[in-house]
Amino acid sequence: MWKALVLFAFLVQSPTVSVQTIDGNAQRGTIEKISGSSLSLNIDGNSVDLSLDQLQSITATGKSIVPLKGAIDRIHLIDGSVILSSPTSLQDGVLSGQRGDIPFTVATADISHILFLQITPELQPFLDDILKLEASSDMLMVRKPSGALDPLEGVIKEFDDTQVAFDFDGTDLDVARTKLGGVRLARARTSELAKRLCTVKDIHGNAFNCQAISTDDTSLKMVLAVGAELQIPMSDVARLEFKSSNLAYLSDLTPENIKWTPYLSIGEVSPQLEQLYLPRFNESYGKQPLILGNDQFTKGIALHSHTEISFRLSENYKVFQAVAGIDPRSRDHGHVELVIIGDNKQLYRKEIAGQQSDELTPIEFSIDGVRRLRIIVDYGDNLDIGDQLILGNARIIK
Repeated sequence: MWKALVLFAFLVQSPTVSVQTIDGNAQRGTIEKISGSSLSLNIDGNSVDLSLDQLQSITATGKSIVPLKGAIDRIHLIDGSVILSSPTSLQDGVLSGQRGDIPFTVATADISHILFLQITPELQPFLDDILKLEASSDMLMVRKPSGALDPLEGVIKEFDDTQVAFDFDGTDLDVARTKLGGVRLARARTSELAKRLCTVKDIHGNAFNCQAISTDDTSLKMVLAVGAELQIPMSDVARLEFKSSNLAYLSDLTPENIKWTPYLSIGEVSPQLEQLYLPRFNESYGKQPLILGNDQFTKGIALHSHTEISFRLSENYKVFQAVAGIDPRSRDHGHVELVIIGDNKQLYRKEIAGQQSDELTPIEFSIDGVRRLRIIVDYGDNLDIGDQLILGNARIIK
């Protein structure tokens, strides 16, 4: 009786989810338990066990972003995790913060940088430049009257929610937080990062790169790749994205070669024009999500005619899978010919037209033994007008 009540309470707390496996299948149910290397899913009253290494994603249905209120620090860890917190404090090599009612700590050796304000598109170039700098010491990101962020090297001794104690060339300074966009830390980590199992995203915008996950009655417990242990309510979980050694998305690979050729070419193509038409990875040409029909893809490639893109496959993959279609924002005119070649042998060819129907084009074929995969998006019947092809979830599977 007691176990039944506990399970009922957990199922009430746990969101309904859609589980995508690496073979392309999808199942819908409620999470009963995540433990070790497996997921127990309740589907219409039946318990189904799935291995985590066979999962592509777990997505909670009906979730929307809930922005946190008040002053927020954005903590960027060296494993790529991003943690949002009420104003943090740093003392004796440990950062202390609070997410809602839950306090947490992170070793400064695990932190890349902390932002004290929201980075706008205008500020992003300044932040990018600061993060590219090679430095052996800490940095303050000083807000200038012009709106820029300037780096100032020194040693950050400690800070709280009002000021930062900073050693600048032997001089102790107390710098108000309001004068800073954030801080960059230079702490030497002595151990390697653990292998990432998945990325957990919640409804508030946190992103946790985890080496291990598990559930209890109401929470998702996480061990981050840096080793920190955190937990969030199951009701806050939005999506889990798994990193499988058996699957690779083309948008995560580095292309061996990319070439775009304009329909009409007079003289040499300018770099500015070429940049407008080169492939987009995980977004459309309008910097919008990749959408085909009723489906939105977090992974995929957008390609304009005439584009050729090739990938060198260092491991033996068995199957290529994708969903193809013309971007609905240009579908009235788009018409392309998609050709996929493996080691100089044509593996797939199909004309894809946006105005024909709302049906998507699922693609699946063998690439066993292929070492170079080349994708060609050629002109169709309408010159190059609206020729924006989306390959949603383009992936290769072992």
